[in-house]
Amino acid sequence: MTKREEKRFGLTKKQVDFMKLTLNHDERKAQHSDNYSNAGIEEGMEAFGWSAYQMGGLISSLKEKGMGYLERIKIDRRELEKGEKPEFTKFWLTELGVNAIFEVIEAETKELEE
Repeated sequence: MTKREEKRFGLTKKQVDFMKLTLNHDERKAQHSDNYSNAGIEEGMEAFGWSAYQMGGLISSLKEKGMGYLERIKIDRRELEKGEKPEFTKFWLTELGVNAIFEVIEAETKELEE
């Protein structure tokens, strides 16, 4: 993340890393049209080796910055596939969150090209 993006959005490296986990598209326009989330608390815990408490703090700070929100999803036990959990979370990016993460990604790509 460049200093400009860090200052503009006030995002930490871990926040950026987590927001990247949620993406399911490589392009901003596609993410805006289908803003499915690929990550929640569980995926963040696994990726960072963090506790649920630590992930809660990270997600709370992203929510305060307007980057997204957490949804707790429950599945009817009769509809569960083998090995599926009856409850999980997803962190959904807001429009601001999608724009912020893609600005960071674009700046990182530009830095690599220079």
